[in-house]
Amino acid sequence: MNKFIKLTTVVAAALVAMPVMAQNVQSPSKGLYRLIDNSDGYFNVRDNVVMIEGEDDIKACRFGLTPEFFAAYGAGDAAGIEANQPEVVCASITEFNVVDTAAEINDTAELYNFIDNSEAYVNVTQNIVMIEGESDIEFCHFDLSDEYFAAVAGKDDAAMAANQPVVTCVPFADVSK
Repeated sequence: MNKFIKLTTVVAAALVAMPVMAQNVQSPSKGLYRLIDNSDGYFNVRDNVVMIEGEDDIKACRFGLTPEFFAAYGAGDAAGIEANQPEVVCASITEFNVVDTAAEINDTAELYNFIDNSEAYVNVTQNIVMIEGESDIEFCHFDLSDEYFAAVAGKDDAAMAANQPVVTCVPFADVSK
């Protein structure tokens, strides 16, 4: 099954604009374009947050895109573009806290491997993703706050720890009763 999942229209439009605005993007992942281009797939987690399955890592990236940025960009308004410049911040899923449940996914390594070896994944609703693994289907809730991404951008270890993302997964059998 093809692992590429179409992103939301907003994120897709951002990827088209990415080469043009790349010099202004603030990102701890300088290879963001390569991460996306060489990825095995990606899925929307919530507004402005995309999980990208790269060759060597899986990252959650917050794009910080707004309608105001696109309006300024479309109008050729340099001051508006600068004022509304999106900040792109990525964090590895190895930094997430995975809740130990009855699911097949009970820690960060299992989450990484489940996504890495998955057949497909899709956003079900805000923060909830269905992942079709090799031997099971899991529904995972990704609690990724804007405060966490701000802490990553600011390299604030205390704030990152206080806002650490939490992932809770439930096996298909417990969802489809």
